[in-house]
Amino acid sequence: MTDEEKYRAIAACDAACDGLFYYGVVTTGIYCRPSCPSRTPKRENLRFFASREEAEAAGQLAEYFSGSRREFHLPLRPRGSGFQQRVWQALQQIPYGQYATCGDIADRINEAIHAQRAARPVTPRGVRYAVGDNPVVLIVPCHRLVGVQGKVIGYNAGVDRKMALLELERADMSCYCIPRRIRDNDPVEPTPQPGDYCVPRRTGSGEGGTGA
Repeated sequence: MTDEEKYRAIAACDAACDGLFYYGVVTTGIYCRPSCPSRTPKRENLRFFASREEAEAAGQLAEYFSGSRREFHLPLRPRGSGFQQRVWQALQQIPYGQYATCGDIADRINEAIHAQRAARPVTPRGVRYAVGDNPVVLIVPCHRLVGVQGKVIGYNAGVDRKMALLELERADMSCYCIPRRIRDNDPVEPTPQPGDYCVPRRTGSGEGGTGA
């Protein structure tokens, strides 16, 4: 179906098109199937999606960026090893507006491993590399991972975006520094160098961190 055909189906509340596509209204955040008995939105305000999951994800992301959502509830199925899955699940336990170090994540996983009497404890370096392979950035919030000794570590989408997300969540990053030579696609903590610079102090109060 073309977008114009989809729009006509929405205007007609055509139930025959249910399951073929879903739509969202960017001005209201409403996501629905074609037969929804709602007022027909303007064409320029519509976005079309192939599945309900895509529409729901778009809706939750819009709510996150508007500041009205703090947690995502989506059926994630990222592909990765058992170890990577443990790391990504641990990242999802870092609360909105807070942060943790690779050591914090390793400790949490090791506690679970010890309870299960499993071998081979997890190291912070192993966590860093698993974070670098995270295929669902933002929803699996690796932007909430920080380094030790007041350093901000890399982020696959870029450090500027990482800091923007933490600012959106009002995390208190006033005591953290971004190494000038950091590689944005490298999650490994860099060695501090002369010329590293600090994040400007933010006005207003944040929620703080969990493990600097």
